[in-house]
Amino acid sequence: MARQARILVVYQSPWLKHDSASGTIREISPNFWIVNRRVAAPFRAVLAFDSVAKVDAALLDMQLKKYAKELGWEPDIVEFSSPHFRQHFHGKVGRKKCYWLVDHYSKVPGVPPYIAGLTAHSETFAAKQGDLTIATASELVKRFSPFAQQIRFLPNSADSNRFQPLWMNPIPEPELLKKLKRPIFGYAGNINQISDWKNFGDLVKQNPQYTFTLQGTMDGPHEFYSGGIFSEIMRLPNIHYLGRVPHEELAAYFAHYDVGVVLDEINEFSKTRNQNKMYQYLLSGIPITGPNAQPDYQHFSELLHLFDNPGDWPRKCEEALDSRDETSSRRRREYGEKINMEKIVQVRMSMYEALLSGKTIPEFRYPPV
Repeated sequence: MARQARILVVYQSPWLKHDSASGTIREISPNFWIVNRRVAAPFRAVLAFDSVAKVDAALLDMQLKKYAKELGWEPDIVEFSSPHFRQHFHGKVGRKKCYWLVDHYSKVPGVPPYIAGLTAHSETFAAKQGDLTIATASELVKRFSPFAQQIRFLPNSADSNRFQPLWMNPIPEPELLKKLKRPIFGYAGNINQISDWKNFGDLVKQNPQYTFTLQGTMDGPHEFYSGGIFSEIMRLPNIHYLGRVPHEELAAYFAHYDVGVVLDEINEFSKTRNQNKMYQYLLSGIPITGPNAQPDYQHFSELLHLFDNPGDWPRKCEEALDSRDETSSRRRREYGEKINMEKIVQVRMSMYEALLSGKTIPEFRYPPV
């Protein structure tokens, strides 16, 4: 009879309301432990994640209490979303595992070749060791298929209980937005050198009638912010940096954006970045515009206003503004509901259960619009 597994959940503290900022391991149910940013032996199942946008904590809690009773010593299940945890995984060679590839770093623009080589080694190592590799972009499926025993596509998603359009449940407008002239084109996400600042800067310059906002963490190199295109953009009168907005406040901003903006540059790296921000915008009901950089978005492209040619971006902005009616907003919201976080997590859990029982791992297909 297989012994019961002990499950460790590693998380980033701002997204969960557990008092473990000190890094102390804390038991929250039998054989289910939680810790902030620290991995410790002898836990046999480690689920590591960076934000509630990747994993719904409440649903995970509920599922794992049940799952821990069924899971024996094999296989170890490991989810990771940053290189922070990889040295721990390297020490577990020879055990049966399931790896969750949330993101990858081997082709980030501007990364030194030796760093890219190290991260590529880590990524392929993980895929080779895992019984199941789950990729968040179809391009990653192509990239890791030669190394993975089994690989499946499962996109990012968003929490439908948090992100909802203004007409469904009135949300007070943030004070920062009240001071700005409309229409407001809002971008939320990390602010660094890998986005399409050239074309975004041209859009901001050429459209002084629009207000543009940026919110998020500045996590790029110092020289990116101190000079060049980004510094030039931030001196324009119709752009405003709102700082890092707490995750629990994002829904209020999204509800009051006129248009949500994505900024992935059209290149090979962006093809692998199926971002949860897209799904948060959809659930908020707002129109979305930006570069058409992710092939997976083609499945619901009729709901978006993405450009292939930078010269078309102003026209796409006009189209987006024209689609702020309730019917269009409802279509976006309803599609976001079809692939919301709860449903994606349920698919993921069914993958784990199939892996344990030796059944065929289920495939994910985007639903029709």
